[in-house]
Amino acid sequence: MLFFVLFFVVASTALTALLSRSVTSDLFVVNSLNSSKQAYITSESALEDVVYRVMSGDSVGATTTLSSISGNATTTVVYDSINDIKTIKSTAKVGRSSRVNVIVLASGV
Repeated sequence: MLFFVLFFVVASTALTALLSRSVTSDLFVVNSLNSSKQAYITSESALEDVVYRVMSGDSVGATTTLSSISGNATTTVVYDSINDIKTIKSTAKVGRSSRVNVIVLASGV
C-alpha cells in the first residue's frame, strides 16, 4: 500500500513538472512571436514614413528615427547618383527581436 502511495506522489510530481515546463516554453514562444510582430510593424511604419516623404518631395535626412510605444526604428537613406537609385533601409528592435526592411526607389519607373 505504501508503495502505491509513493508511486502516485512521484508520478504526479513528475507530471506537474513536465506540464509546467511545457507551459513556460509555450509562453516564451508566444512572447517571442509578439515582439517579432511588433518589430516588423515598427520597421514597416518607419519605412513607409520615409518613402512617403521622398515621394512627396519633402527633405529627408540620411538617418531618421521613429519612436513608438513598442520600440524604436532607425531608417537610413543611401542615394546612388550613378544609377539614380535611393535605397531605404529600416531597422527596428523590440525586446530581443529585430527586423530589417529594405526598399529601392528608382526614378522614372
